[in-house]
Amino acid sequence: MYTLRFIYPTVKQHTPSQHYQDSITHCATLDLYVDHGIESFQMSSNEVGFTQARDRTLAILVLSSRTQFTVQAI
Repeated sequence: MYTLRFIYPTVKQHTPSQHYQDSITHCATLDLYVDHGIESFQMSSNEVGFTQARDRTLAILVLSSRTQFTVQAI
């Protein structure tokens, strides 16, 4: 299994809520599937899993342009 962690920035000393993180992460997995055919599964509010390394690598490239979070391969 291959995993990406979404890192959400703190804005003006406010940490994003679990609900916010869960919603944005879920939308990102939907975008990966609909726009690029990348299958993934959400493991937590800030982690997404992939069954193949190439899908995780492509997801890093696709999601790197997002401003709501940064991604980290773990």
